[in-house]
Order: sequence, then structure tokens, then C-alpha cells
Amino acid sequence: MGQPPAYDVLIRRHALGRFADLLKATATAPAMLSYLDNRTSTKAKPNENYARELMELHTVGLIYTEADVKDAARLLTGLTVDKTTGTYKFDANRHATGTPYTGDTVVVLSLRGGFDGLSAVVPIGDPDYYTARPTIAVPKASVIAGDGTFGLHPAFAPLLARWKAGTFGAVQAVGQPKRLPRRRPRQRQRHAAARRRGPRRPRPRHLAGPGTGEADRR
Repeated sequence: MGQPPAYDVLIRRHALGRFADLLKATATAPAMLSYLDNRTSTKAKPNENYARELMELHTVGLIYTEADVKDAARLLTGLTVDKTTGTYKFDANRHATGTPYTGDTVVVLSLRGGFDGLSAVVPIGDPDYYTARPTIAVPKASVIAGDGTFGLHPAFAPLLARWKAGTFGAVQAVGQPKRLPRRRPRQRQRHAAARRRGPRRPRPRHLAGPGTGEADRR
């Protein structure tokens, strides 16, 4: 089997044809499956990136629901890329079948303020918590289900049985002690090189090609 056509070639091939054909062609394009992470999507952990873009940018627009995204992500599992040939491959072992999980999921979302992850699942065993939060820390006497290390905020009393049974857990947010640079090293190098060359007029990409002299300047 030969290599698949470049993504831009694929788009041109279907640009003036049926939209359904274009949609199906891009759905099996290795470039699309790689860029939007569907090649790593599995039935145990469906990746929602391609499913979301498929609806929001490629088809219906901003009228979908989160349930639509999850269902589409399950439907698209199994569409992957062969590691050896780099071509499209359908892996039935990765494809989700049967009834999806319909249980409840509790998600605590917060940006800043008193009630955040450390107030929901309180690190009562960490003295730095009370030192860093002298006025907003949850008192140890108020925490429920405390095990000496962590405990729950009283507002989570309805989840106490699940917490004790081990069917409810939490993942605390983490961060870096130092602010990371916004640009990656290669990006910084390119920007530095551009500054050394000085300002230049942008050249439209569609003008580059045979007869334009672009190849001679590279």
C-alpha cells in the first residue's frame, strides 16, 4: 500500500464534489487523526478532540451538546494510524461498543477564591496549608472523613459514603513554582532570527512556486 495523499491534495480532490465524501475522506486522513489525537483514542479512554472539532468546525457549528461530543468520540474510536506504514487503519479492538457509562460525575471547577480544590478536599495533614491560608483554611474540626492526611469539606457530606467506599476520588490541581516561558526554544530562535534580518514584506504562500523565483531565494 502506498503512502496516503498529502492533506492539501486530499482537500483539493474533494473540494468541488459531495461534502459527505470530503468529510469521510478527512475522517480517515492520517494527518487529521494525528493532529486531533484520534489515533490514540481508545474505548477505555475516548479522546474528544476530533469529535468536538468535527461538529463545531466541520459540520453543525455551535449547536451541539457535551453528550453529543462524548457519543461522537466513542463512535470515532478505532479510527487510527498504522504505526508501521503511516496509513489509515481501523482497529476493532479500540472501537467502543455497547452501552456507555451513564453514572454521575462530580466536577469542582474554580479559578480563584476561598473555595477551590484545597477547600473541597482539604490537606489537613499539611501544616503549610494552614500557614498559607490563615483566614480561609477549612478548620480541622469541620472536615469530615478525615484520615489524618486529607478530608472532605462539610458540603460534600452527600458523597461521604462513596468516599469511604473508595468509589469517589479527587485529583488536585498542580502547578510550577516558576513561570514557564510562553514560547518554546525554537520559536524564540525563529523570532530572534527574524529580528536580525529586519522587517520584510509578507509574501503570500500561493505565489510561491515555479517561475516566482521563490525557490532560488531559499
